[in-house]
Amino acid sequence: MYALCMQSILNPNDMRTLAEIRSLAPRQVETIRKDVNENTAEVLKLLKGVRKEKWDKRPEQGKWSAMEVMEHIVKMEYGVSQIMDGDLQRIGRDPLQKVAFFRASFADQDRNFVAPAATLPAGEFMSVADSASKFEKMRTKFLAKAEERGWEELCFTYKHYAFGQLTVAEWLLLCVAHTDRHIRQIKHALATS
Repeated sequence: MYALCMQSILNPNDMRTLAEIRSLAPRQVETIRKDVNENTAEVLKLLKGVRKEKWDKRPEQGKWSAMEVMEHIVKMEYGVSQIMDGDLQRIGRDPLQKVAFFRASFADQDRNFVAPAATLPAGEFMSVADSASKFEKMRTKFLAKAEERGWEELCFTYKHYAFGQLTVAEWLLLCVAHTDRHIRQIKHALATS
């Protein structure tokens, strides 16, 4: 998807104006929607039928249980939802400029991230169904906010500690990349508990 936007920027035969390059094409928006929906479906499928004894058991000392990972994901995405409610402004850069960087960062399993305190698990989600429901509602809310507020708008309310200020589209795709990383943790926790 990022390549679609960069292809236009780097192609000297592309006759679009700078304003058009700063806007997402309908196919790019549809690809983002698809990425979010497929990622959501993958998580919901993974959670379907998980038994309680596997749900809240830590796979090993110092590692999160599947329940704790889901709590972290939902808390993080709740924070992103609040960011998307904050001050937004049209920007003078490709609205997907940072996607390749954070996707590569999250895909690197050797790289450790420090979760902000507000996103750390605290045992607030007691059931698989509760976690799945909260996650699915958050994702539906995200897509509605992107439509309402604008995919290309830069969020000024919060600056990500590793990736800086992000557009609405980038925040959505960051959530997908973040969740992809944690899907592996959930699978590991369920397989070893």
